[in-house]
Amino acid sequence: MGFVNTIKSVFLRKKSPFQVPERYSFPLFRDADLQNHLARHGYAVAPMLSPAEIGQLTRDARELISLLPEGPPTQFWPSGRAKDPAIRNFAAQAIEKIIPARLAEFFDPEIAEFMGGTFLVKPPGPESELWPHQDSSHVDESKIFAVYAWITLCDTQPENGALHVIPGSHLLGNAHRSLNVPWAFKGLEKTMLQLVKPLNMKAGEVCFFDSATIHYSSVNTSDDYRFALNYFVKPCISPFVHCYMDAQTPPGKVELFSVDIDFFHSGKFEERPPARYPLIEMQDHRPPKFSEEEFIKVLSRY
Repeated sequence: MGFVNTIKSVFLRKKSPFQVPERYSFPLFRDADLQNHLARHGYAVAPMLSPAEIGQLTRDARELISLLPEGPPTQFWPSGRAKDPAIRNFAAQAIEKIIPARLAEFFDPEIAEFMGGTFLVKPPGPESELWPHQDSSHVDESKIFAVYAWITLCDTQPENGALHVIPGSHLLGNAHRSLNVPWAFKGLEKTMLQLVKPLNMKAGEVCFFDSATIHYSSVNTSDDYRFALNYFVKPCISPFVHCYMDAQTPPGKVELFSVDIDFFHSGKFEERPPARYPLIEMQDHRPPKFSEEEFIKVLSRY
């Protein structure tokens, strides 16, 4: 039947209580309750940063946007998408001074690998909305899970661009995601807005979300930037992969390359990886397909 079709079939007929998927048997978190909450809902929130750390990272974020040659952004802007590698690396170095030590409170560094992060800048204004989406998959999600740590540097609510999540969306089986792979759920974004849950978070709190969780952030109607950052954490036993498709990729396949974080900080990450990054394997690419009615039916249970 195939992994994706099996996932869809189970979701559409499921009436029994939630059962933790096998991929969550790996003890990524120190706190089993935190991991179980994430396994069930797709996310979990906890306090993380001190006021001094919040202040330093906020200053770094403001300095970052002052360095942009095109001027401050008017739309949602992640530092990881900066055209200039020097700006990407400035952001990465500022984040690395603080965040890995804090992540070690939640994850054992001998079990979890801290890959790197990016600042998320949401300026005030009508163009700051970020539509529902999934972040890139960097592990084989049919076998194991990984998380993003979304950390806010200010109090957030829908009025200034809070993070919203769709509970349960991490279980939909769309395992191949990157800027180079067409999104399986494109066209369902307006339907997703009926299902998103806003997370009102305090400055310094972290939302750990499964790397497959669909999320969204609202328009920032305040008079200041909403600064946050996102950091990827994966099991050490799993390679760091990049899903890729182009005209050279055989039909119905996706290529999984073994890359490092420098590929994203300094490389041309929207192009085919250079020879120094080996191809691990080709996998069948059969993304799940849902009608609007099926999508709502599946996720309204959560």
